[in-house]
Amino acid sequence: MRRYQEIPAIFLTGQDEEEDMLGAFTAGADDYVVKPFPMRVLIKRIQAVLFRCREKKEAFLYKGLGIEFARKRVTCHGKEIPLTMKEYRLLEYLAKNKGQLLTKNQILEQVWDVDGAFVGENTVSVTVNRLRRKIEPDGANPVYIKNVFGQGYVFGE
Repeated sequence: MRRYQEIPAIFLTGQDEEEDMLGAFTAGADDYVVKPFPMRVLIKRIQAVLFRCREKKEAFLYKGLGIEFARKRVTCHGKEIPLTMKEYRLLEYLAKNKGQLLTKNQILEQVWDVDGAFVGENTVSVTVNRLRRKIEPDGANPVYIKNVFGQGYVFGE
């Protein structure tokens, strides 16, 4: 049996022996395509793997801050951080949109799932501040959640 150093998500090869296929799957391949193959079929297989990869995002790690999405667990430099459900949902939304400017209205719609009818104007700011106190090493110099004055918030750089 051949040894595979790194197996991509889709393994393309001219080898069609069962032992080769089993070896590739054992090493972590998501799919095994033997040449020759129709290009449209290959494209559909790639799309399927990309879809599964997007769905597999089980964890997030950025500068010591870890989020396990399935368990709704947050750690900072190995220490578990207890969060309320709203704080967690806010952090998850910010992290999944890392590097993007998110307005308070966008955050309200996604985290509170309302159009603001029962939520005060400062709800987002207050929740961000509570979350920062729990995860930021230095509140004066935030590493994770940054305020863009008059516009909203950005997670990360």
